[in-house]
Order: sequence, then structure tokens, then C-alpha cells
Amino acid sequence: MVHKDYSIQEPTTIRVYSDRLEIFCLGGLPTDWTPDKLLQEHTSIRRNRALASVFFTAGYVENWGQGIEKVLEECRSNGNPDPEFSIMNDGLKVVVRIRADGRPKVPQTDVFKIDEKSKVILSCIAEDPSVSAKRMAEIIGISDSTVERRLKELVTKG
Repeated sequence: MVHKDYSIQEPTTIRVYSDRLEIFCLGGLPTDWTPDKLLQEHTSIRRNRALASVFFTAGYVENWGQGIEKVLEECRSNGNPDPEFSIMNDGLKVVVRIRADGRPKVPQTDVFKIDEKSKVILSCIAEDPSVSAKRMAEIIGISDSTVERRLKELVTKG
């Protein structure tokens, strides 16, 4: 969410398979970066500083430049292989495989797509991190309570 290029109007796609999780996000890596650079010590390039600040303030981001390290730690602590990073179709694809220990099979499905109203909510926050739910409701043309409910859903979905 924090590193996504929101100028590209396509959703991040998350697919769940029986043996892996695949995440694809258009926008790719910063110029001159390779997937291998992600696995080395590197600086954090936040495309959406306002959104990054919201996630930091909410406690979802501890420190800049530690995201990949945390993903690797989590995979390793669960006995899973390291994620696989690749560039394809001007986007970044991440494949997280599960360990082969007989976990239940999960059907193929798109788990998380952001609808248009939620995209507008995120755009409002990116433009003005102090925007109120009431102001977003006026901009979008929905009720304050609907904006608040959608914000909670977005936070729950990560």
C-alpha cells in the first residue's frame, strides 16, 4: 500500500493458491533497482509520503527501509522459503511459498481488490493526511459512516 504507484489506476492483485501467495503491483521498482537489491541493505523510497506517514502513525510501519527484512524474518520464522521477487509487465511480482507440510489447500481467488470509492479515500489521504471523514464523504458523495467503515476495512485488510 505504501509503495504502490497510485498514478496507475489498476489494483494490486493478491492471489491465494494451495502452495503459494502471489502479489502483483504495477509500478515496479525504483529506476535502476533489481529484485536482488531488495534483498540487500537499501534505502526506502516512499512513492506516497502522506500515506506512508499515516501507516507509520497508525503503527503499521516501524521504521523506513525494513519492510523486506521483516517479510524475510516472518517467512523464515514460519519455516517458509524466502519470497521470490521478479519484474514483469512493468510491475513487481512477489511469490510467497508455504512449506510443504500438508497445510490445507486454499482455492485460487483474488483476495483483495480496492474498489473505486476506496481508491478515492486513499487518494484523499495521500493529498491531505489530515483530511476528515466528513470532508472525504463530501468529496465522494457518500455518508460519513460509510467512509469510516471503509477506512476500517482498509486497515483490516492491511
